[in-house]
Amino acid sequence: MELIEPADGLVAHAARRIGQAILRGDHLPGSNLPVEASLCQTLRVGRNALREAVRTLAAKGLVATNRRAGTRVLPLERWHLLDPDVLAWALAGDTHRAMVLAELTALRAMIMPELAALAARNATTTQTLRLAQACDVLESDPSAEAEIAFYHHLVAAAGNRFAASLLPAIALVIRAHPSPHAPRHCREILSTILGHDGEAARRAMAALATVGNVLASTSVPRVRVRAGRREGLPV
Repeated sequence: MELIEPADGLVAHAARRIGQAILRGDHLPGSNLPVEASLCQTLRVGRNALREAVRTLAAKGLVATNRRAGTRVLPLERWHLLDPDVLAWALAGDTHRAMVLAELTALRAMIMPELAALAARNATTTQTLRLAQACDVLESDPSAEAEIAFYHHLVAAAGNRFAASLLPAIALVIRAHPSPHAPRHCREILSTILGHDGEAARRAMAALATVGNVLASTSVPRVRVRAGRREGLPV
């Protein structure tokens, strides 16, 4: 039986355990969670803590409650998969970690080149200076956190407020698969933004994202299909 960590409150503990079970596929979309009494016993929490945990999961789009029908797991398209907690739960198990990271890496490859092109068109002088400073830091300290900071300033320079919601997912990818060539690629991206060349910025960012795809693909497990379900996925 899993111990409750002192820093992990009862509500957070229950939400995390149930959230991880849903993302593992223990409770499939359309199915109902076990009844309250069973969950309380399994998780070693009281009814009030469990109900708060379920409310947390409902706010993240994982479940919906009905007094008569119980707590139902919602379809995948309702899940807030970019929520930091949901991301952490999806990455918690070794079985699905590589697949989740590969999907996030592919998302970065689709989105970031377009954001780089937007930054080339929209970046203000102040934003460009911050990007240059972040690039200098990355070259002197080629760490994952320095690369994440560069992405942070790039997304800000793109001028698309909704893109900021992608940053936690991008940070997870970079921490899992840091690229030793990131300083060179980021310098090239900065040069295209300084030149207001959107197409060149798109290509430069795509080159960096391609490196990430190669790194991620080396650790992706094979996916088998059985009984109409893909095995090796967190849903």
